[in-house]
Amino acid sequence: MLYPGIAYRVINQPIMFSIMKRSEPTIVQKVIQTIDGFEKVYKTIKQQVILQGRSQSTLNNYIRRIALISLHFGELPENISEDEINEYLTSLALEPKSPSRSSFKHAVYGLRYYYRYSTAFLKKRKQVSGNT
Repeated sequence: MLYPGIAYRVINQPIMFSIMKRSEPTIVQKVIQTIDGFEKVYKTIKQQVILQGRSQSTLNNYIRRIALISLHFGELPENISEDEINEYLTSLALEPKSPSRSSFKHAVYGLRYYYRYSTAFLKKRKQVSGNT
């Protein structure tokens, strides 16, 4: 007999999980396939996240947002003008269908991380400062 308000535990019942496999590549995989140099960016940022003791979630959030920006413009962020980046971020901040404010923050923090630690960007910055 079962009594209302009492929690019961089922014993010896197998729990079935279905694992669904993705039929399409992730955003990051798409960008790696379409944007030259993005795989190196991914590896560099992953390395820096690990070295700084950040979580896997941080890596996933930052790299996904960097990938979306790269996919939107069709190139690496270092090749996108500051005005274009600002326009993109403004539209993201104003987007009413945006899942949350954290999407915007991850884009900003991801870009900051990218510009700080991307070897391609660091090389480019050195060349520019060396030419002045």
